[in-house]
Amino acid sequence: MIWFKAFNSLKERYIASETQEKVATEARHAKEMAALKAHHAQEMAAKEAHHAQEMAAKEAHHAQEMAAKEAHHAREMAAVRTEYGLDVVTPPPLPSCFT
Repeated sequence: MIWFKAFNSLKERYIASETQEKVATEARHAKEMAALKAHHAQEMAAKEAHHAQEMAAKEAHHAQEMAAKEAHHAREMAAVRTEYGLDVVTPPPLPSCFT
């Protein structure tokens, strides 16, 4: 009968140690998952910030290009107006009651 009690005691200790090991493994896994999620969040935030900087630079470059094209167009139009004498503004004639 003593061997039966010893066997049951050994079995209970084995089950307890297996349970502790399982709990420890689950806790370690949860900690690793939390660390991975935090690292992923940092990576995504860095990528988003980098993308925002790239887009801002592209928008600024595009704005500069458009301003240069608009200035070039304005110079061309001014040259055309000068060439055809359209830059001289002549007032409309006065009505006949004033002459």
